Amino acid sequence: MSRFCTLFVFSIFSLLALLLATASYAAPPVEWKFTLTKTGGNYTLTPPSDGFSTDQPNAITDQVTISITCTGASCTDVELYLTAAGALPLSPVAAATSSTVSYVIKREAVPRTTEQFSSILIFKVKNAGGTATEVGKFNVYDGKAPSGEDKNGSGNSGSSGSLIECLRGRTFRGAYDEAANRALFVVTSTGNVLARPIGQIDEDDEIIVKVVGLTSQLEGLQVKQTSAFRDGTALRILGEAPASTSEQKITEQSTDECGEITLSAGNGFDPGKGTIELSQLKGGESVPITSFDFLVNPLYAGAFSFGPAYSKLGNYTYGYVATGADTTLTVTDRESPRIHYVLAYTPFIWGNRDVAKLKSLRFYEHFNPTIALTVRNTFDNAFIGISGDLFRNSAFFTVGQHIGKVSRLDPNAGLNVGDKLTPGKRTIPTVRSWENDWFFSVTIDLRAALRFFNAGLASAPR
Repeated sequence: MSRFCTLFVFSIFSLLALLLATASYAAPPVEWKFTLTKTGGNYTLTPPSDGFSTDQPNAITDQVTISITCTGASCTDVELYLTAAGALPLSPVAAATSSTVSYVIKREAVPRTTEQFSSILIFKVKNAGGTATEVGKFNVYDGKAPSGEDKNGSGNSGSSGSLIECLRGRTFRGAYDEAANRALFVVTSTGNVLARPIGQIDEDDEIIVKVVGLTSQLEGLQVKQTSAFRDGTALRILGEAPASTSEQKITEQSTDECGEITLSAGNGFDPGKGTIELSQLKGGESVPITSFDFLVNPLYAGAFSFGPAYSKLGNYTYGYVATGADTTLTVTDRESPRIHYVLAYTPFIWGNRDVAKLKSLRFYEHFNPTIALTVRNTFDNAFIGISGDLFRNSAFFTVGQHIGKVSRLDPNAGLNVGDKLTPGKRTIPTVRSWENDWFFSVTIDLRAALRFFNAGLASAPR
């Protein structure tokens, strides 16, 4: 009997130990190790050799750490994009070093994507000119389909069809209408972004979301803005250091099993990162399906610039010249032409400007009025002219009138240049008067000017 009790107690403890071990077991963390090599001007991205596919989608069931080791290239220039997360680069776990950088991607970052509708992981390297070179891209998808959603992504276990069959053979394109200030995204009813607008989105654009899928999935869908709202009263100027609603408007809906609806998220997006959430009304509550990000460009009302102005307006200095037995009044220095360093402001009178869309401007829209003041003797000089922008608004060429306070002979003294003066008379009566003459200038965007001066100070010997 005692032996039986001993075996029973031992079995109970063994079972408890097994249960505790099972409960405390956690799947080993997944890490994908990439190597980026630069040889000459060419980049080679080598993916992991084990547990990673280069031609088939890779599942993310919980989270994955992506580690990149750089040889011949600096990892501080690496950018990683996930299409489901938007057009912004992902943030590394810690600040990148020249040799390594790491990212963590959670399953939630690839919401409701399946092996058939996977997201794209894009690796890029920033270039000196501000562009980026794509060095590799791979497919990833949500390895844990949410409950109630089948592998085909139908999102409704009672549906007679599947989302894949509904979308098969169809082509979807995002669109951007600059004249109408409208950008179109296309997403599936389960939240996968199928197409983005080809074009730069700015803060006064209306964001349209076309949702495609089974009609049984479209009921109750809505979109709303979750990023910061635009301040309609803000005045943005190049060189300087109330929002609309986001309620959806259904504009079309199909009665076939495969349908689509078009929703509006409004045009109240603040510059920077715009975020839209797609959700569905269920039981009186809004249930989020997915969200996606995109870049929003600011609109500028004008530009500050700095640079030299070449002016024909002279500031005269008078003196005496001995001519035989006489003394003659003359101009000893005309100070013409003169170089002034000016701070200029150019308002964009044809409308607020997105500097990323300058190619769409009409020819005359490149020309705007400019006013400028000198760095020295600020209140004695003013410049008014017409400017043409150069090099994507980074520089301005201006022609106009320089109005300045200059030294001239006192008209009440009755003297003129060339007059013979009474011997011994040495005082020349002058006054300061406002006059004007032509000038031209070449100024650069104040932001670029400050970067230039800061770079010069940083490289100066100490």
